[in-house]
Amino acid sequence: MNAPIDTLTKIYDLFDTVTAGFPLACREKCEDCCTCNVTATSLEIAWLFSRLDQGEIDRVQSRLAGMLATKKYRPGLTTNGFAAASLSGELVENEENDPGWGRCPLLEDGLCSIYHARPLGCRSMMSETVCQKTGYAQMPPLALTMGTIFLQYIENLDVRGFSGNFSDLLDLYLNQGVPGYLSLENIKDSDKKELFIRNCEIPALMVPPEHRNEVASLVREMGILVQAG
Repeated sequence: MNAPIDTLTKIYDLFDTVTAGFPLACREKCEDCCTCNVTATSLEIAWLFSRLDQGEIDRVQSRLAGMLATKKYRPGLTTNGFAAASLSGELVENEENDPGWGRCPLLEDGLCSIYHARPLGCRSMMSETVCQKTGYAQMPPLALTMGTIFLQYIENLDVRGFSGNFSDLLDLYLNQGVPGYLSLENIKDSDKKELFIRNCEIPALMVPPEHRNEVASLVREMGILVQAG
């Protein structure tokens, strides 16, 4: 049994449950928010590959070809790193993140080709309006808070791992032979290592005062899950 992988499955299931009641315009496998700027954790990529068969893995590798050199968002801070910086009063500069840089390479005929194995960065993108009409996602504020909580706990679960751009992480795991788990120290290519940032423990949950009562039970459940994992 792989405890972190099993725990991540439970976290994704819980995310689907707690967000099911939001009135959303999103369709299954919708591509409107699917850019090359999605981020993920190393544990999520290990989980993703554990859900794909060899044919699907081969197709992921084929779709990535030619996309790795394109400009994409590479975060300077993880979600918990941002929380820690904010707590310390550190000035956090806005990072450039332009959806015009390109679409996710795993789209096929306008649909997500690995929808069942997508990371939380994809799962948590939701909108009450059709993004093609408005030009942006209009997320319910409570859904945004819940998504951030899940991101923080998933990073905490993978505290020995690292985060980065989704495409970079996929390429790294394929280059390494798709192992079950990676730490920064396990990365063979030193140039690739520079693309990623080490994960952090949760310094504080980023929950606005108006949502604290509504997410209290969720926070308790997430804490139990992550501790068990």
